[in-house]
Amino acid sequence: MLAALLLSGSSGAVLFAQEERIIDEEPYDEITLTAANQNQVLKVLPLAPFKRPANPTPNEALRVRLVENPTEEIDVLWTGIEQVVTFGDRVLTAARKELDANRFDEAFEYIKFVRDNYPTTNGLQDALDQALYAEARAVYRDGGYERALMLLDEVYQREPAKRGLVPNMQRVLETQFNVLIKAGDFQEARKLYERSRAKYGRDMEQLLAGWQAKLLAEGNRLLNGARQQMEAGSLRDAYLSSRQVLEVWPATPGAEQFAQQAAQRYPLLRVGVSQVSGSNIDDPRRAYNWAARRTERLEHRKVFELRGTTADGAD
Repeated sequence: MLAALLLSGSSGAVLFAQEERIIDEEPYDEITLTAANQNQVLKVLPLAPFKRPANPTPNEALRVRLVENPTEEIDVLWTGIEQVVTFGDRVLTAARKELDANRFDEAFEYIKFVRDNYPTTNGLQDALDQALYAEARAVYRDGGYERALMLLDEVYQREPAKRGLVPNMQRVLETQFNVLIKAGDFQEARKLYERSRAKYGRDMEQLLAGWQAKLLAEGNRLLNGARQQMEAGSLRDAYLSSRQVLEVWPATPGAEQFAQQAAQRYPLLRVGVSQVSGSNIDDPRRAYNWAARRTERLEHRKVFELRGTTADGAD
């Protein structure tokens, strides 16, 4: 429980001391004895690696040092031990409690502590997966589809065949794809398709085939519209639509050929510049600024201009 300390003074402020985290404590393990020993719990200094015998003999024992008397070694018979909970186990239990309270940062910090200091703790990997799943569910409900996928992908990269993982990832991806389609952002939808195919293609063939069909249908729709624009003489619109087709689905049948035709009918000249024009540098009086001089004749035409000099004087 949090300890509340009342500060003296006119402000009447109350200061709350933070609850001590388990990873800030001095580590100790716990040994719970059998019912014949009143289920007594012994706090002992961290144990050396051990393996519990499956069928211990009456004389087999675990040598420990009690926290309350660390200088003396004692033997605890295995037949009298109900369970041994290491400090790593205790930290993982605390991590699961943090997950139940949706305190993901604290949970991951505890899990990282165990991984760095007690990497052989039983259930460590399961605890990490549980934390990744829990946060993925939470951020998915809040619309954080990219982060949800990132969290699940961490599990996938380690264990792609984990039960239930791929269906959960597909649910996140399908939601993200549909949001992009509904918003009309087909270019980003195609990028999502390409990333997903590169990383998960072998496990999500049916899902990706459905996406491809939707993108192809949109590409065909745009291409038909572009052809109608060209027939109507709207060459600029036809050109822009042809570029859009290639952004949505480059493999749309006939898209590349039509784009070349549109470019020939509506050629564009692109000029590269070394300095970008901006509102803060467009003052034509800044003759030393090339970007300002470049835009001056477009925005600030003069009655008289110096175009150059000849042998007879100015032109």
